[in-house]
Formats: sequence, C-alpha cells, structure tokens
Amino acid sequence: MFPKDSKQVSQQTRIDVVAAPDVSFLPSEALTTAETYFVLPLLHPDLVAPFSKVVPHMDSPKVLIHGSAQSGKSTLAQWMIAKVKQAYPNMSVFKVSSSSLFSKYLGSSEKKVMKLFRKAEIAAPSIILIEGIHSLCPSRYAMEDDGETGVGDTYNRMVATFLNCLDGIDTRDRKVAVIATSLLSPEKLDPAAVRPGRLETHIHLARDT
Repeated sequence: MFPKDSKQVSQQTRIDVVAAPDVSFLPSEALTTAETYFVLPLLHPDLVAPFSKVVPHMDSPKVLIHGSAQSGKSTLAQWMIAKVKQAYPNMSVFKVSSSSLFSKYLGSSEKKVMKLFRKAEIAAPSIILIEGIHSLCPSRYAMEDDGETGVGDTYNRMVATFLNCLDGIDTRDRKVAVIATSLLSPEKLDPAAVRPGRLETHIHLARDT
C-alpha cells in the first residue's frame, strides 16, 4: 500500500484531483476493467500479489485507452486517477501530450521522454498520463514506408526510448503506473508498445451516435 508522504513535485506537472468526473455515460465494462487492472492494484497490491506470477508487475499497471475523438478517453483517465488520489491525495501525477515531447533538434525528443519517466520515478509512487500516444508510438513499419527521409528513423528512436523507459520502471523498486490514450486501436500502434508487460491492458471506448 502506498505511503501518504510522497515527495512534492513541481506545480507545473502536478495534478490535484479533488472529485472524480461523471462517468455515467461510459460503458460499465470499461469502468470495471479500469478498476480491476488499474485502481485495485494500486490501492490494494496485497490483493493482486497472488496473481503476480501470471501477470508480472501488476502493481505498476499500464493501461491503453483507445477510441475515436469525444469518446470519453480523457474522462476515463481522469476518473482512474481520481479514484487513486481520493485514497492517496499526495500521489504524484504527470500529465503530458505526446506531441509536446517532440523536438526539431536531434536527440532532444528522446531526452524529453527520459526526463518525464525520471521525474515520475523520483516522485514515486506516481502516475504518468500520456495523451495521444498514437503520435508517439505509431507502427514503426508504417513510418518506414511513408517515403519521407528521416521520419522513420526519428520514430524508431522515439519508440525505442519510450519502450526502454516502460521496461525500466519495472526493473526498479519505484512504483510508476502509466495511462495512455490513443485515437488508434492497438493494432495500429507499434506492436512492441502494446504487448504484455507494456501497455497490455486495453480499454476501447466507442462514441455514441
């Protein structure tokens, strides 16, 4: 169970969630999955410990919420964070748009990704929320075929750095959970990013028409 005296972090990156947003419009299956595979492991790691051999690193959950625009992805992510912060108000939360991690300078984008995860590790236990992961982790195979010189290499480096950071939080004794939202389905993201051990829990939201 997490302590309530987590280190303070910059107000620019800290999210103070007071109340959970209204999620009555979201499907119950999505809420159940979010609570089972994200909220419960964070609040009650002792309950999920017996399943650690089947689902390694369940105490540092990584969830992908995907669906079309206006389907409630951000709302669900905020609800998940709020549920945890209601029990642990000092839980550190880092929210970032994947587009903000890109830079025109060689190597700078990768450094931004590493800095994000490093901040979360220092402030652990913590949660990282990455909005629009489809910009950060598109299929590298598709990018290699786009015909634009250098674009594939840039995305290869970014994806590789992100995956190394994801793996790194599981090899250290610092609990960092990750939520990522995406307009694209898991099948259209980089396969290595959505395999077991990384963004392995997938929640699909469809906009009502």
